[in-house]
Amino acid sequence: MLVAACVRYPYRQNVHSASRDDVTCRTGEWVTMDSQKEEKIRQKHVWALVGIALSVGLTACAGPQTSRSGEIHTVKIEQEPHPADLIVNIGDEVRWVNHRTLPVRLDLVGDVHEGLSCERGFSNFLGMKTEEATIKPSESVAACFSKVGVIKYNLRMDSALQGGKTITSGTVQIGDPAKR
Repeated sequence: MLVAACVRYPYRQNVHSASRDDVTCRTGEWVTMDSQKEEKIRQKHVWALVGIALSVGLTACAGPQTSRSGEIHTVKIEQEPHPADLIVNIGDEVRWVNHRTLPVRLDLVGDVHEGLSCERGFSNFLGMKTEEATIKPSESVAACFSKVGVIKYNLRMDSALQGGKTITSGTVQIGDPAKR
């Protein structure tokens, strides 16, 4: 004897211990218990794959790539950046920390994409690297550089002075200046 169900509503069903010929199902669809189990298993697999895809996607966006070989240099942004000019080694990380009460926009001057070995905060919502970052109050952005050279940056800050904005510049010298 076949155990079958007439599925009429999503959560209610009539279960009959009969063959399909003995009982008619007018508004629903005949489903055997085995096919219901198969469907539940199939749904579990789909949700498991969705969970894996989400975790892989979130892991890729999770955090900064850090400098494994170098030091971390911090530029504190208050009224002015301190220190404004840095000398770092290849692989060192430079962090700009906003200690102001308003957001600050940091612009790296020039094409620096090839020289970045790690970054946090310098990419758009698609994950593409950009030369600018907005630093919210009490937050930071960071970059590691892989080529010898000089990177100039501008900080655009709201100000009470005439014009409403203050632009302050700084430099990051990567590598030994004598070897350039």
